[in-house]
Amino acid sequence: MTDGENKMKLESIHQMSMGNWNKRLISYNAGCFFCGGIYPADDVREHIEEEDGSKTAICPYCDIDAVIFDVDIKFDDAMLNDLRQKYYHPSVDD
Repeated sequence: MTDGENKMKLESIHQMSMGNWNKRLISYNAGCFFCGGIYPADDVREHIEEEDGSKTAICPYCDIDAVIFDVDIKFDDAMLNDLRQKYYHPSVDD
């Protein structure tokens, strides 16, 4: 995959972290690309309401809105790390 293709893929995945509150009901796992946690989707119990009225899931461990669900995409530690590197400062402690 080229750098351009990878960038587009990460941008698409990042979009999945917005307005995703109801995805927790049909997902098995969730992952946070801020803290790197992977956990059962039903651990997600809080959200923020966006300006457009949609609701975005909040990570139960770091309280950041960087959650993706496995109903949208199969993810792993490497993907979460790639997203963290792109959207958060690369020096964020593990």
